[in-house]
Amino acid sequence: MKYLLWLLLLFPSLPGQSQEGHRLEVKLDNYEMRQLYFARFMGGNFEYLDTIERKEEGLFIIEDQQALSPGVYTIVLKPYLKAIQILIDPNNQHLQMQADAADIKPQTVQFSNSEINSQLYQYLGYLPQKQREINEHYKALKESKGRARKKRQKQIDKCTKELRDHQESLLKKYTNTWLALFVQTDLELPFPSFKGSEEEVQKQQYQFRRTHFFDELSLDNAGHIHNPRYFNKLSLYIDRLIPPHPDSATAAIVQFLNRLDEGGKLFQYSLDHFVKKYEKPRIVGMDAVFVALIDRYHNEGKTPWLSEKRRNQLQKSARIYKKILIGKVAPDITVQKRSGQSISLHDIEAKLTVLFLWRPGCGHCKKASPILKSLYEKYQEQGVELLSLCTHLGESVKECWTYVDENELDDWINAVDPRHRSRFIYLYNAQRTPKIYVLDEDKKILIKDISANQLEGLIQRFLKEAEEAVPNP
Repeated sequence: MKYLLWLLLLFPSLPGQSQEGHRLEVKLDNYEMRQLYFARFMGGNFEYLDTIERKEEGLFIIEDQQALSPGVYTIVLKPYLKAIQILIDPNNQHLQMQADAADIKPQTVQFSNSEINSQLYQYLGYLPQKQREINEHYKALKESKGRARKKRQKQIDKCTKELRDHQESLLKKYTNTWLALFVQTDLELPFPSFKGSEEEVQKQQYQFRRTHFFDELSLDNAGHIHNPRYFNKLSLYIDRLIPPHPDSATAAIVQFLNRLDEGGKLFQYSLDHFVKKYEKPRIVGMDAVFVALIDRYHNEGKTPWLSEKRRNQLQKSARIYKKILIGKVAPDITVQKRSGQSISLHDIEAKLTVLFLWRPGCGHCKKASPILKSLYEKYQEQGVELLSLCTHLGESVKECWTYVDENELDDWINAVDPRHRSRFIYLYNAQRTPKIYVLDEDKKILIKDISANQLEGLIQRFLKEAEEAVPNP
């Protein structure tokens, strides 16, 4: 969802106005659509609550006799899903706002009688400006020497202190408000004075930031489940401060979750956030984090909030992933050559075995095939073998052989499993294709879930490592 805009609308009660339930009057200029959507932020996602019909030109009213739970809600404009995010206050839920749908930005949104709202927008304008100023000083610091460097460092310290002082003043003045909750997620402890070389100081600063990243955050406040900035902070911590290795990420996540109340909502939504992140990770090999979390929490009965269906689904996925993690011995499968002869994956003798799972109608498979053919011709004599396994079953395996013939892909080992006796699609998570695995001489998984374009560099690396591992006579 793009064009996100933070709005905090906390209007005082008007004389004679009933404050029961909620009523949001939304006036939109330059908006010709007859509907908009109303959604709520919950645990890292926006959940659609209702479709709101237009009352009159540009006017939409969202109302009910029941009060809304405090948190972040979103008005989503059709057809391009522009969004105005609204932070609802628990004390007053009768709000009026006006905005220009053609140009959504703070200057085009009108509200009144809200000191906290004004302070929020001043802060949201001040924060990126100050951060840019600090970043510019840091860039200049790298190129500075001697007195110029000391002067630049003083400017960084001055700007950092000004930002910190401004944040603390807001927290002190607006304690126990949603503004304070927002500002709190941006806080980090200032670095102490470290000594040593530039490299040594940078290492000490990194370690300090990693250790104390959440120290300023009230981790007993369940309101964070409605706070997008909290979930952004979780992602920042894992993506920027923790090495992209499964063991490091798992240890950091467990250490953080140990700081939360295991029976609380914040623990629930934080764990769910990390599980979703690593269920389909963007970095190869990080599915091991998903497996570790399921083993530690879901398999130990520590996720009572989940439906049985969802828990079973996660546990099933973890069982599949666990067998094909990088470093594990690949599951052995026995499949069938065109001649009808059986061949087992573990019986293939090679320094490296490339397992290519594909299907004839797959566009990405068609792009990968000629690349793999070229690589096989180049590296076969260096000890690389390729098992090309078509995922079609039953009578449709005929299409596999037709594709092999038409594209002259008969140099490597081609195979099928018409009756799926080996369960290779399940074992290798090959519901979607193509899938590429690279195995070492002992059939341990070296890498997986890569594209054909990434393969050559990895083959060269693994062959070199295999050669270096051979002891000298």
